[in-house]
Amino acid sequence: MNADEIYYKINFLLIILSGIISCDSPKQHLGPELQKTINHYSHSTADTLKLKAACFLIENLGDRHTNDSKELRAYYTFLDSLFKKSNDFDQLNSSYKNYIIKFPNTTPKTLPDKKCIKADYLIKNIDQAFESWKKPWAKHLSFVQFCEYLLPYRVHDEILEPWRLLYQKKYTDSFDKTDFDSLSTIQACTKLNNELRKLNIKINPNPSYILGIKPSTLLNMNFGNCQNYSNMGVLAMRSMGIPVAIDQMIDHQWNVVITPAGPVSFATAEDNPNGHFKHLKEWKKRFAKIHRQTFSINSQSLPFVCGKEEIPQQLNTPYLKDVSSEYFKGANILVNTINSTVKNKQILYLCDFKNRFRFLDWAKIKQGKAQFKNMGDSIVYFPVYYFPSAIKQANYPILIKKNGTIQEILKPDFGKTQTMVLQLRPTPENNKGNLFIGDKYMLLYMSMNGWTSLGIKTAQTDSLVFTSIPKNAIYLLKNASRKERSNIFTYENNKQVWW
Repeated sequence: MNADEIYYKINFLLIILSGIISCDSPKQHLGPELQKTINHYSHSTADTLKLKAACFLIENLGDRHTNDSKELRAYYTFLDSLFKKSNDFDQLNSSYKNYIIKFPNTTPKTLPDKKCIKADYLIKNIDQAFESWKKPWAKHLSFVQFCEYLLPYRVHDEILEPWRLLYQKKYTDSFDKTDFDSLSTIQACTKLNNELRKLNIKINPNPSYILGIKPSTLLNMNFGNCQNYSNMGVLAMRSMGIPVAIDQMIDHQWNVVITPAGPVSFATAEDNPNGHFKHLKEWKKRFAKIHRQTFSINSQSLPFVCGKEEIPQQLNTPYLKDVSSEYFKGANILVNTINSTVKNKQILYLCDFKNRFRFLDWAKIKQGKAQFKNMGDSIVYFPVYYFPSAIKQANYPILIKKNGTIQEILKPDFGKTQTMVLQLRPTPENNKGNLFIGDKYMLLYMSMNGWTSLGIKTAQTDSLVFTSIPKNAIYLLKNASRKERSNIFTYENNKQVWW
């Protein structure tokens, strides 16, 4: 045994004893399958780096798991048959909706990787990942990058399958022998993505039943959401030795390929490298925060620093890294917490509002202030405290205008009032923003007590007039007669400005 092996074994032992790995028993011992994996790479100096890779995976298991149930496997069978039936969007959408309506509301069984993953599966994954690292499109990776962008054995909570072999079998013939010498990493990514585009995918607008679709189902998926396709991209690209990751914002995710010059974004089966982010801007997507999904546990993430304070589900993960600075230069926002009714909170949040509050970022409160860094522009942010049953305002909304040049506190001014002529935000279904005649609409503004009513009126025409409305606030026109999407706006120069 050489010095490196001794070092890694001692280091791994220290990790166990320090409790970074939550083991199955109070004695903090590894389970037999995980120990078998470590033992497999502990006998030869040739396996020193593989031993370190095994340690990386085990150190970062955290709460990773497989979701499985009879109903879930039936769902996969349905999806497999759905993709074979048609490529027509209306037929796909109708079949999916009819199935989901009847789907039983059951919770899948959770199988923790710490207890259930097999040594043989981990060992094969490690060996195959090291073979992929030898390919020219991954040779530029450091060991740390290799661990994040090629080595991981899963993406989310999908059923574990030999996905590297499945995707290699389908896509190896897409490359000529000369490609391995002639193509750059970004060119190889583009070539494989062009093969994936032949799936002629359609976007599924319906809610997904589960986060991780099993790899063999994803292999032929032509009707899914951006999450499904970015997962597919990870599996396909990594199987061919192309290092990729998933980047995400609050309502969308895509892939990045890790080139020698840095990460480059693309959308699996849609936009090739350098094309997707341009399309997001054309679609007028507003970027508050962008995170990269990681396999390694981020010890600076919210679950590690919140103490006993309850935190929102959207931010309750240690597997995210803030990469906003790779995409845009944002604004720093310093929030003074002025709500004296809230005591003993150490975490503050920024939300936007898209028919509901959505948690975008967090910061620790220090001496009554919280600093949020590199936040995107053209967004109204709501500084809030989180409680499981509600949220409470910490200060008035903050508007960051184009390029972060103007930071405006939207505190209602009841000393200055105005008359408003209001409609709904135009949508593809309602391109003029017309109101529903006969429906009642409530106008609200954001106060320190949350959304507060300014009155209710019945729509007699395609617009409503409200008088004596305070200036400099953020407003919401809500249909009180039926469920309908509500959008926030400011009122500037006698017009609604949507946010």
